[in-house]
Amino acid sequence: MDLHSYISSSEVLRFLIKFILFLLVFWLISYLLFIPINKIYFNTCTTIYSVLHSKGDIYIFGSSRASHHYNSNILSKNLGLSCYNAGSDGKNATYQLGLLKMLLKNHKPKVIIYEVGDFTHSFDNNSIIYLYPYYFRDPEIKYMIKEDDKFASLKFMFPLYAYNGQLLSILKKRYLSPFNAINGFQPLSGTIHPYLIEKLKHTNLENNVEQIDELAYNNFCEFVRLCKKYDIKIIFCYSPTFVPSVPEEFDLISKLAKDENIQFLIYSNNPIFNWNTKYFRDNGHLNSEGADKYSEIVSSDLAHYLKDY
Repeated sequence: MDLHSYISSSEVLRFLIKFILFLLVFWLISYLLFIPINKIYFNTCTTIYSVLHSKGDIYIFGSSRASHHYNSNILSKNLGLSCYNAGSDGKNATYQLGLLKMLLKNHKPKVIIYEVGDFTHSFDNNSIIYLYPYYFRDPEIKYMIKEDDKFASLKFMFPLYAYNGQLLSILKKRYLSPFNAINGFQPLSGTIHPYLIEKLKHTNLENNVEQIDELAYNNFCEFVRLCKKYDIKIIFCYSPTFVPSVPEEFDLISKLAKDENIQFLIYSNNPIFNWNTKYFRDNGHLNSEGADKYSEIVSSDLAHYLKDY
């Protein structure tokens, strides 16, 4: 019985030693790969890099409807203020908050136009992975990541985790397709397909209501509070859609706008755009011609609210 116990203890000890050695080797490999990849990332013109190195008076925040709908040059020309489009496809309000926090360390905008509707579950929480490279550089980003993932401290013990799921896209942007935009604005080409038009005619969009992502919504509210703290004027916008609509959780956004005295400009029920095939790439996104038309209209309306800037 004693011999059996001795053998079992020895086996457990050997296993633990091998496991610790494995972790050490894995950590070393992770660290050695992290160093060049980290250097490549912070010397590559990514969306975040471009935003953090810009110095605009006006910034556009939001997901793809922000990045593709607001022509920075048109807004800048019509408003007499420099404008940068910080929108990024598929990124939710958690990402937007992290981006604003980092921007404020280098530059304080005068105005932020927020394209609302980016805190439902269709913007999955993985959008926070695009903040991962800043885990070791920015304490606030580190806190946000830990808030999102209770195991973050353990995962980031292996430095390469900062680029989890991003390695190929980073190398692609570095060597094949670097970020290229007009002051952040990324126009879309093409027009909406006739098949999609017919499908939309027979779809009841009111039944497609999504639940909100509570963390993303809380970060959306924090984004607003941060603008107020830094005396940045924030305006909510909801740009045109092919089929008339309102943003997800319209009541929540409207209440927040009312409580915080924020202008909320809605263009999704505008006959200039609704069912107008020449202005849309798909139901939710304007093409370049539509974006230019919308930018002319929204900048004219914004001029009223920004006359003191």
